[in-house]
Amino acid sequence: TATEILTRLSVDDELSAEISTKGMHVLANVSRANFDNVDMLVATFQLVVQLAFIAENLLAIVQHQGVELIFDAIEKHSKEEELMVRCIEVLDNISMAEDSEYSAIVAEAHGKDYIQEIMSIFPDNDKIQQVAGRALVTMTANESLAARMDIDEEALMASAEKTEDPLKDYRSMFTSDMFATMSDTCCRTIF
Repeated sequence: TATEILTRLSVDDELSAEISTKGMHVLANVSRANFDNVDMLVATFQLVVQLAFIAENLLAIVQHQGVELIFDAIEKHSKEEELMVRCIEVLDNISMAEDSEYSAIVAEAHGKDYIQEIMSIFPDNDKIQQVAGRALVTMTANESLAARMDIDEEALMASAEKTEDPLKDYRSMFTSDMFATMSDTCCRTIF
């Protein structure tokens, strides 16, 4: 199918970027129009898994409601094993992004809860348990990091408010004329 060809092509980073920026809106619209066709969703989400592996593609995925599409698929087709694997893989790839904004989108939409629900539906499916377990590790690590960053930021701000300017006694000696003269002198010395 065309989606399988695009998935194969998307292993090249440049082609992946082209597919996501120029085609994600089409993928989202076609998926919505054929939301009852599980085989088509599996193929489309396999492509989105591949696209989401490249950080630069995440903006297109998010802008065209790719995350919402995944959660809607989980809600409507939660008994479809292969589709659930693809949904979890997309969420995992988005959660692994260096930009914490993307992982926050998944966290705020209760991505962990959805994944845990899928795990409970398929307790004997090794593939789902493995993929879901990996995604939960990623999401939990992101939550811990975000919590530490919030604490560190608060501590830094509190410390900054308490810290006195170490150059306070000398600042009056510095003027803009002084820097201009120093700069002019340095330039003459060098050249």
